[in-house]
Amino acid sequence: FLNIKTRGTKTCKKTHFLPRKGTKTALKPRSESELFLLLGFECFFALMDSVVLTKSLSLYHNKHYNKYNMTLKTLIRKIKNLHRRDVRTDQYIINRLVDQRDILLSYIYALDDDEFDVLGSSERKIRDNIKYIYENAIGCIEAYFHGRFDISREIIFNTFFDENNSKRILLKYDSIHTNTLFFRMRSNETYELYTQLEMFHIPFEKRSLTTNQRYSISGYPCLYLGNSAYGCWEELNRPNVEMCNIVALENVAQLTVIDLSLSNMYSNEFVEADLYNMVLSLICSLKTNDRTSPFKPEYIIPQTLLSCMIRRNDKSNQIYCDGIKYTSSLYDSKRCLFDDIRLFDNYVIPIKQSKEKGYCNELSSLFAISPTTSIAINKILHPYLGSPKSLSKLDKYEVSEFGLIERWLLDSDKVIVSKL
Repeated sequence: FLNIKTRGTKTCKKTHFLPRKGTKTALKPRSESELFLLLGFECFFALMDSVVLTKSLSLYHNKHYNKYNMTLKTLIRKIKNLHRRDVRTDQYIINRLVDQRDILLSYIYALDDDEFDVLGSSERKIRDNIKYIYENAIGCIEAYFHGRFDISREIIFNTFFDENNSKRILLKYDSIHTNTLFFRMRSNETYELYTQLEMFHIPFEKRSLTTNQRYSISGYPCLYLGNSAYGCWEELNRPNVEMCNIVALENVAQLTVIDLSLSNMYSNEFVEADLYNMVLSLICSLKTNDRTSPFKPEYIIPQTLLSCMIRRNDKSNQIYCDGIKYTSSLYDSKRCLFDDIRLFDNYVIPIKQSKEKGYCNELSSLFAISPTTSIAINKILHPYLGSPKSLSKLDKYEVSEFGLIERWLLDSDKVIVSKL
């Protein structure tokens, strides 16, 4: 069969008989039966090529994603790694989201069937919901780029907050217990200290100083809080650490937040809603290419999300949501000094009511604040914090300058902001 001769051609010794694109000589069968024979061979070998290719792709996929063997614990670790490895900041944001979605879907495909019982859902439903989240996130950004800001907000509201939407993605809310410790930091060029009120949110009469932040837009004051003094310092892009002013705040009442942080995700407590929170966390935590740019497309989704949360509070009879907890996009960057993910948890608490001047009455009565201090002043006034005997049983972070000042702020007297 491999030596069939045709008029005007040389003996064909290949397994393919029909002419290939770019070849100069076409095969010329001598009869109709020979033509059908050649066509039959071509179809057979094309089919074999397809089978081999499919087999190869299947083996490659199973080798890299280990279908039917990925555990929930591994899935959580891989999703956290996606948060860390988002380094293609120069790529078009839509393409970044598409790549992120495809990687997540491959992880879901690789998840062991038994793990879906733990999640309380089916593989098909989870894959469809992830596609739905990314489809609407991309739609939100595209509407924003076309100047349809109303449609952009409506897409996110319908996706996560519209109680009349049967396809609504149910996010997980978390309660922040009273007397939880938070930190705020402001850079300074002198050793002078700001007042306690100056360490709270930007007053309304100075709202023109409010710039675009990841979850808030210009002119709208929000109270940003950090889980650690170190995390606050990184968010400020590492100003002079000796001169930075630092305060601690404690909530005097329980708070309810949308929890987009990655630090509390563990396989023994992981449910379907946790997965969608992690997906939304990835979308809201895309790293920026230039932190000094006036407009950052990576902020479109998180800013719209906060706006929709505020709208949800006005329209819904459900539990009031005070803000959003999230893991900083700076987590696990190459220059980080500490790798404990909890140090990078942040909170954004929007004002509840605006007025001509001063501070939000509700937030002022919700938090107690410590005296303002700095690392330099604390070293002078409280040198005992660094004595070797007191540090012998502390870990790496606790013996750092940040850990030491946190210890002092923890024990300091605090006063409710509204009473200042």
